[in-house]
Amino acid sequence: MDIEDEDQTKTLIRFKEPPYLRTGPKGAPSTMREVLVREYMTSPAQVLASESSLSEALDLMHRHGIRHLAVVGPDERLLGILSDRDLCRAQRERGVVSEHVTVDDVMVRWPYSVSPETRLDEAAAVMAGRKYGCAVAVEEARIVGILTTTDALRALVDIRARERGEWLT
Repeated sequence: MDIEDEDQTKTLIRFKEPPYLRTGPKGAPSTMREVLVREYMTSPAQVLASESSLSEALDLMHRHGIRHLAVVGPDERLLGILSDRDLCRAQRERGVVSEHVTVDDVMVRWPYSVSPETRLDEAAAVMAGRKYGCAVAVEEARIVGILTTTDALRALVDIRARERGEWLT
């Protein structure tokens, strides 16, 4: 599997065939079940209306101990993503007063979104290749979760522990 740029003109990441977790009789590789975004995404995702102020966004992030918010319009459809980094940059570079600026002014539009049934390795590869901090999981135009780099790292630790026969709680 290769990950290409949006125009599909340049390969960003080239993967070798993934190793198998277990071997069957006589060392033959056995198939491993696919790990899906649904299994490791944070659900439900915290969402915020695009007309909310930056101070409301900051308060919500602090209250829930998170770094990413999905931004929705009046119809509850995904419009963008707002990260703690976007908030800091807006305050530092623009010198904005967080009560007077809306999330819509600062958010990243057209965020990376995936189905919860997307293979985790595919979503993580795109996130790594494009340096995205998260992927929004969308199902039937509804936000059902968010996969962050922290979630992907948690998945890596969990999967490696299973390979070694250790089980994490």
